[in-house]
Amino acid sequence: MAKFVPLTGCQKELWLSAKAALSDYAETSIRGCYRIDAMLDPGLLRQAIRRTLHFTPLPAAALCQDEEEPRFLIDGEEHEPDFRVLDAASQPDPSAAADRMIDEFFEEPVENPLIRYALVLTGPASCIVAIKCSHVVLDGLAIFFHIAVIANVYTALARGETPDLGEPCPCDEAYLEDQAHCASPRFQKDMAFWEEHLARLPEKRLLRALPGRPDVLGDSRHHKYVLSEKASREASALIAAHKVSPAVFFTGIYSLIVSFMSGEKDIVALAPVAYGERKVLHRRQGAMMSLPPLLVNVAAHETFAKLLEAVSAQNTSFYRHVRTPYQLAARKLEGRNFAFLADTFVNFLPNTPPGTAEFPIVEATQRHSAKEPILFGILVMQELCSGCFSLTVRNSRNHLSDRDVERFVARVECVIGQLAAGVEPPQLDYLLDEEKRELAQWRVGPARRYDIRSLPELFDAAAEKFAERTAVKDEWGNALSYAEVRANSLRCAAWLAEQGVGRGDIVAVEAERTANLPEVVLGIQRLGAAYLPIDSKAAPERRAYIIEDAGADITLDLDNAAYRQSAIIPLPQAPAASDGAYLIYTSGSTGKPKGVLAPHGGFANMIQGQIELFGVQQDDRVLQFAPPIFDASLSEMFYGPAGRGRALSCERPVPQRAVDPATVHDRQ
Repeated sequence: MAKFVPLTGCQKELWLSAKAALSDYAETSIRGCYRIDAMLDPGLLRQAIRRTLHFTPLPAAALCQDEEEPRFLIDGEEHEPDFRVLDAASQPDPSAAADRMIDEFFEEPVENPLIRYALVLTGPASCIVAIKCSHVVLDGLAIFFHIAVIANVYTALARGETPDLGEPCPCDEAYLEDQAHCASPRFQKDMAFWEEHLARLPEKRLLRALPGRPDVLGDSRHHKYVLSEKASREASALIAAHKVSPAVFFTGIYSLIVSFMSGEKDIVALAPVAYGERKVLHRRQGAMMSLPPLLVNVAAHETFAKLLEAVSAQNTSFYRHVRTPYQLAARKLEGRNFAFLADTFVNFLPNTPPGTAEFPIVEATQRHSAKEPILFGILVMQELCSGCFSLTVRNSRNHLSDRDVERFVARVECVIGQLAAGVEPPQLDYLLDEEKRELAQWRVGPARRYDIRSLPELFDAAAEKFAERTAVKDEWGNALSYAEVRANSLRCAAWLAEQGVGRGDIVAVEAERTANLPEVVLGIQRLGAAYLPIDSKAAPERRAYIIEDAGADITLDLDNAAYRQSAIIPLPQAPAASDGAYLIYTSGSTGKPKGVLAPHGGFANMIQGQIELFGVQQDDRVLQFAPPIFDASLSEMFYGPAGRGRALSCERPVPQRAVDPATVHDRQ
């Protein structure tokens, strides 16, 4: 007789997460691969799956979503499972063919039925069983139990026995328990706990996007790494010594390393907590696992033991409240942004089911879609054959490169080794040997023979070579050639000399992104003076302090282009490489703003190195993006003048109006 069964709170949250997905990936599924060291009989395996679904019927149910509330439809009939046989053994490269076939099998959406199976033939005495199911019918632990039950039923059939697991597991049992819990006083206590816990969580992403990549999720990779025997032995010894579970131990390791990678002290990671049936394998069905966000303040713990105690205490408290989904409490906290909670996770699954002599499971892995919106997380398992720990790392390609992930795994081994030797977290050395060699190389750097001269000299060399090429162009199309910028800078220098500016003086400029800014900077520097950019929008107190502290002789307004009317005159000798080129002030976030004087030679060396490193070419245009009060704006300004004739694009035009030199302000 057909029967409708509503979803539990945990199942409904999984269903809602798929419905509310911000990416084009709207699926919550489990994808398990089990490598079998024998050739299974396809007919017998199909029969074993059908019998298993009789005892564990929820995965064979249909999910009805035509009403406001999703429901399972249990029709009580025994249906043929969605079971396929894929032959990779006959292909030229069976291993590659198996991977391709499994990926294609997993990429098909799982709807109704909510579970499907594939037997992938890989050799005369080997195969892979692949299972994909909706997360609402089996969780990560239940799918392990499911393959173990299939193995036992298959074995009984192979031996000519009748598998009997008793009465089928009722599909509404978990829902009825869930309803009773929601009606109990415990539910409100759980809600209060989750609200208090969630209110403490930071609202930001832990890892920045890689240069040139968008800060979005949905382009991910996953790869399994097996830790060395030495690291696995040391990890097992530390787990035993601290009397914690592998899940707690690796959460501690993950938190320490991610703190180093991100520079953040408060690390948030989803920490799966399972509840429900654990003894009778076929009776675990439906999602009985929550992923509450665990908060670890790495800096608060002087010892690794204390850090593990904090993680363990949170996991214990989570277990007491896990039947109430924390998402219910999150929706009550208005104004909070919990979008980043699912970015990171640490999961541990128990040992791979060994199977039987007829169904020998030698390896279990989980696979994932490249479209899954994940930032960075790990699944920890212990390999059946070697006993070594393995990490299946899932990461966003926009935030971590393949090398970043490989170094993370190497760092895990490095940190475990140090902790095993008695080193505590504050003294841990997170840098790998190869990174130390890279840093040593970067400090010295390969020898490069750049043209180390003053910026006006570098610009003049470019202006002779690219006189008619556009040097600066604003958003209205007004352009200045290299020859025009050079002539205007010489006139600016002449005008400044008339105002008494000379070598070693400081000239403040009300700096804006205008097309005449480069010529003014060059005009100042031609006299051996240093350019000091002032933010015209800054508070009057900050502006006054910087001008006085710097000892600026005059302050120029870029709207005043009267200097262009001055006659070009002979100028003193060009500045030396050691002379100051520009003076930049810090933000003052740790006190008063502090001035930093950059010399011509150092800047000339840096800018030519940047041009080489970034591969800037003659036909490129450089956007004046950085505000002029930051020294990055000088790099953008001088990519062209450093010798390769590029154009600088400014955001706003040079005002086309007459100005009075009297608007130049004397500091006194």
